[in-house]
Amino acid sequence: MKFVRGHPYSRREIHDQLGGSVQCLLPFVGGRVVAACLCPILNPLAPRQILAGDAPGVMNAGRLLARQPATIPVFLKRGSAQWAVEGMFAVAETIEDRTRCAIAAASAGRADPVRLVIALNEWVPSTQHHSPRHPHCDG
Repeated sequence: MKFVRGHPYSRREIHDQLGGSVQCLLPFVGGRVVAACLCPILNPLAPRQILAGDAPGVMNAGRLLARQPATIPVFLKRGSAQWAVEGMFAVAETIEDRTRCAIAAASAGRADPVRLVIALNEWVPSTQHHSPRHPHCDG
């Protein structure tokens, strides 16, 4: 199955295709993040930006993503148990500076601590031939 932009998927369907946790915002398998599953309330600039809190699992997954060159599909929550793929994205910048993270959190209206900001760029197949294509997504 390939993911189609805008079509709703459950976390179970995403898991069945990509693996990883059905609850984690950055599910990973074998040391590689396989997707980002983001709630727009907590990540209002998604899919272009991920705000990661200070939970150890979230930080570890965020750092894994920051180091990997491959693109990942980014899903946004669109309703109860419905997630829509927004496209394929790659990490453009990772910010761990506490001041910059606090500014990003405040501008997003987040009261909880944000310890990692990950900026993403969309991969467009017709213009970016150097990025690896993900086998599970039709952008």
